[in-house]
Amino acid sequence: MMYRPFDTFVFRTPLFPINKLNDILSNETLFGDLIKDLIFHEAIFLASPVLYKETLKYLNNNLNDKDAKRLLNSLTKYIERMFVRCTPFGIFAACGVGQVCNNANNSNIVITVYNN
Repeated sequence: MMYRPFDTFVFRTPLFPINKLNDILSNETLFGDLIKDLIFHEAIFLASPVLYKETLKYLNNNLNDKDAKRLLNSLTKYIERMFVRCTPFGIFAACGVGQVCNNANNSNIVITVYNN
């Protein structure tokens, strides 16, 4: 029996591009925009409903300074995960499709990424 590999493959990639992580973490405006994003809300809600509720309280200015600081630390951890990992539960992931093209002179991989 002879096996022949598929010429296409599917892969998972983090939801957001890693090269934007430093920008998000070092810029308060970008950080604030991200935690208001609906995709971010959905991912946080599915990963931790309690954290989601606290995020809504923060966005409505209903947290004291100590709780707000703790929340921002937790959100920072989730944001880092969204930029470098596809977990938990794949909610921090996008899917990609790649195609391997082989010939005698050249091997190429063509990748197309589709976000959820």
